[in-house]
Order: sequence, then structure tokens, then C-alpha cells
Amino acid sequence: MLTNREFGEVVGLIYDCALDPGRWPEALERIIGALRFHNASMSLMDLRAGTYPLNITCGIEQPWLSRMAAYADDVVEQWGGLENLASYPLEEPLILSRTNPEGSTERNRYVAEWARPQGLIDLLGIGLTRDPHMLGTLGMGRHESAGPIGQVEVDAARLFVPHLQRAVTISRLLELRQVKAGHFEEVVKRLSTPVFIVAGDCRLLWLNRAAEDLLDSTAVLVIQANRLSLRKPSLAQALARAVAHLCETEGPAGIGGFDAPVELEDGRPLTVHVMPLAAVAGRRVTNAAVFVGPRGRHRDPCETVGALFGLTPTERRVLAGLADGSQLAAIARRLNIGEATARTHLHRIFEKTGMRR
Repeated sequence: MLTNREFGEVVGLIYDCALDPGRWPEALERIIGALRFHNASMSLMDLRAGTYPLNITCGIEQPWLSRMAAYADDVVEQWGGLENLASYPLEEPLILSRTNPEGSTERNRYVAEWARPQGLIDLLGIGLTRDPHMLGTLGMGRHESAGPIGQVEVDAARLFVPHLQRAVTISRLLELRQVKAGHFEEVVKRLSTPVFIVAGDCRLLWLNRAAEDLLDSTAVLVIQANRLSLRKPSLAQALARAVAHLCETEGPAGIGGFDAPVELEDGRPLTVHVMPLAAVAGRRVTNAAVFVGPRGRHRDPCETVGALFGLTPTERRVLAGLADGSQLAAIARRLNIGEATARTHLHRIFEKTGMRR
């Protein structure tokens, strides 16, 4: 399984895929390698046209890859048909053999003729997006050499779900920007994910209906002087800093976006995620998209604090050591730095977070 640092690297790669879809095979390889799966197939299906705007695979060699298309209906039937497939919760990874035991047996043509001959014994499915126009899924095949899919793999896969879903939403948004503005607005208005388009100073340029509904139902997110903000001052500052930073960067290379956890009045945890709206290297980013969605589970608190307050990687490691209860001298030895240097990082953490002790 991945360490916290490796998990962060993969998440950053996932968001890079939102801007550069050509990197999806690399991201999927990292995920299946960490979770001990044999292959992965990720697709977006246009329900009206019956086409696949996004269809990415990894770990599937010829001639099996070319044979996959012949089993499209059988794959849907594995999960109990399109109606059942469209009813499964998006936030929860599903093990095929548990969800629909009949679909994992050789009574299914795809299993008998495609999966079993390759030694594949089960499948973990993740819902990426689902609306009247598009259905997105990610399936990861388990080889018999790795044994049955367990709860450990499900829990680990669950960590990636919100990031994968946001990346797909961002990809769709960026793709829609290539068509005329009127059509773009009409389609994005229908997305169930709240979307705000802002300038580098957080000035609100556009929002969809889901975002309007969110503003009407909570005071956590607010529009002040025509600028998107968060009610909590520290989060508001972090959001403004993140948007300004992303919009000051030349091109998307190396930008993994920004996460801020918020909590609604009724206790529901959400994540505010910011991404630059530019996908051409060397072009200055001037606008950003702010997405609001369910919060992923088990997020490292030190990574959250680091993202909120702009801590450097070393400052985050010092913070993690303090969170573990270590003394500053022990942290310095662990990081192979002098104690005076560690103390300097500590003072910077205090300054950035507004703390004194």
C-alpha cells in the first residue's frame, strides 16, 4: 500500500490527468500497482450518443485488448444491467463478487471467455460520474495470484474516489470549453457538482445551478463584494492564496490543485477544490474553477494543514513530527537537519498558522 507521501504524489498525478488526459495510463498504473490489481479500465460513456469520450486501459495486452469491445453488453450485465449500474452509490468502491455474485461466474460470457482465461477472478468497480448525459466508471481486475479482494483494498481505493471524480468533472469542464460558450454554460449548469469560475482575485465570473443552491443552503461559502469566500477567516485566506497562486503560474505543469475541508451547519463534511482553467503549456492561467464535493476519508491532517496554510514540504514534515508527539531535537535528527533549522521551520509554521505555541 502507499505511504502518505506516495498517496499525495498519485493524487497530484490524478489532477494532472484532468489537464492532460494522456497521463491517465500512468496514474492508473500507480493505483493498480499499489492496490495489487492486475489491470484497469476507465471509461466515460455518452448515454445519448452511445460513444466513449474517454476510454483508458492499462495492464491489458493484445489480443485481449482488441477483444474487449465485443463484450460491452456482457460487462454491463455483470453488474445486473444498466439500471442497477446507475443506482450504485458513487462514493463506495464495489466488489463484483459481493455486489452481484451471479455476474462473477462463468455464466457471464465476459467472465468465461475473457476474464477467466487470463486468470482474473474478481473486479473492483468505482463510479466516477453519473447524470442524464454521461456515465463514468473505473474497473480494476484482480488476478488469482493476488488472492481475493479484501477490505484493505476497498478502504484504500475509497481514498482515491473523490479525487478521481473531481478530475473527471474537471476534464469534462475543460473539454466543454472547446465548444461555443452558450452550449458550455447550458451543459455545466446541469452538473450536480457545484462549480464556481473565479478570477485570480476570487472575483466570481460564473456559477452553475448546483453552486447557487449551495449558497442558498449554507453560510459556510459566501459571496462578498462579488468575490467567492469562506466564512471562516483562516479558510478564506487559504482559498484566496490558493486561487492567486494558481492564477499566477505559467501553464499547468506541476500544479496539483488545492483542497480545503469545510463543514456545513448540519455537520456534513465537504471539500473545496481549486484547479486552474488552462491546459496549454506556457499560457498564463487567469481563471480558476472551484468545485465543492464530498470529502474523502482518512485524509492526513498534516497534509490538510499544509495545504490550508501554504506550508513547505519540510515544514509539513516538522508538523507531522510534532503531531506524533516527538521533541524538536528528535525531529531534527529524523529529517537530518540541525535543531536550529528545525526551530526556524517551527517559527514559520507558527507565523503561517497564526499560532504562538
